[in-house]
Amino acid sequence: MIPESKLEELETACTAAVQCLTRLLAVKMKIESQPTDVTPSLLVEAIREPSRELLESWRALCAASTPHVERDYIAACEEPFEIGSVVATSAHSAACWVSHQAIVYLSIVLMPAGCWPSTEDPKTDCFLADFGAESPVDAPENAVRALRAGFDEFSLKDLRKCTVLVAREFAVLRRQLSPVGDGENAKPLPMPASPKEYLVNWSDILIALKMRNNPEDKQKVERLNETYNGPIMKPGQGKQPIADKVKLLEWWNNLDKLVESQMDRARDARLTVQDTHAYGREGEVVPEISGQVKKRRQDRQP
Repeated sequence: MIPESKLEELETACTAAVQCLTRLLAVKMKIESQPTDVTPSLLVEAIREPSRELLESWRALCAASTPHVERDYIAACEEPFEIGSVVATSAHSAACWVSHQAIVYLSIVLMPAGCWPSTEDPKTDCFLADFGAESPVDAPENAVRALRAGFDEFSLKDLRKCTVLVAREFAVLRRQLSPVGDGENAKPLPMPASPKEYLVNWSDILIALKMRNNPEDKQKVERLNETYNGPIMKPGQGKQPIADKVKLLEWWNNLDKLVESQMDRARDARLTVQDTHAYGREGEVVPEISGQVKKRRQDRQP
């Protein structure tokens, strides 16, 4: 079956779905990292920014998921995908459904807190109005419990599996539209790269490194990052850091080698400076570094 959609449409929908699932994972991990007795206001502050990014991705996914795109992804699906309490006709459909459910649960907490003016989705906004969440007030305790219970419906394993299957469905469609070679030798073109996962505050960074979220561990990581050219970037004073999670973990897991390398360079430098000979009355030549070391006044010979 030849897909109805253009390749660009299918790729846009795939990228939007993968980005949605990636950001949904980030929000879920952020919620699970908070203590069970966290106050609604602190929870709102912790999830506000990653939830905003998820909302942007969800809007892009809604725009990209036209009826003919949906039909094409259903046709490319090998078998229905079960996630939470729903069996979807494709992984792409599952991504749309689970993202919408997450937006609903987040809205229950974020809209009353005044952090989320509108989802721009009539069905969701109507649900929230029935819940009594149309005015900016403090998020109620029962809303926080509903949020946690809602996110418990989708496991990290299922979200990651859904991400892989969406990309696999796109690969099938891409092969049908853009085969390389003929007949049995036809090969699919490369799948679009999954979006990078960024850690956008010290809490996320410390959790990723399995460290405690306290000033001592923060200062330790900050010092190591400066000393050993780490991947944590600080946009400016008073702003939260940002780091590519993959690069951060790779750098952290190789810190021992970086320390050894720095020690070797320091030792070599000391040995090089020791190999000197007098140069005039006030200096020494260092052959290995093609220069001279000027003596301090108290070291000069009379």
